[in-house]
Amino acid sequence: MRCLFVVVLAALVTISLAKKDCGENEEYACKLNCDKRCENLDSLCLDIGNNCKCFCVKGYARDSHGVCVPEDQCGAESTTESSATSSTSGNTESDSNTEVGDTSTLKPGFPEGIFGDAA
Repeated sequence: MRCLFVVVLAALVTISLAKKDCGENEEYACKLNCDKRCENLDSLCLDIGNNCKCFCVKGYARDSHGVCVPEDQCGAESTTESSATSSTSGNTESDSNTEVGDTSTLKPGFPEGIFGDAA
């Protein structure tokens, strides 16, 4: 019993120390292997799982530099880069097939329709 207490205590100390290492606008949490990023704002991320680390707080997402920024500022950085790229690349089939509710970013193993109809 004493050994179990020591293990639990060590785990709690480790978790509390890890919480202090999170950056600005981040919080320590255990989620599925996902982190909200500017390039995947609409992706589904459940607040359960065993991937314990620093995630952006609600309303924030990681930009291309790994910094948690307000979600409404996500387009500011990428707009300049993407407009230069899109003017030379033209319209591709993948650009025109994007729909709201697209679940193609879900990892394999999620049954289709498990989260309800997007339409």
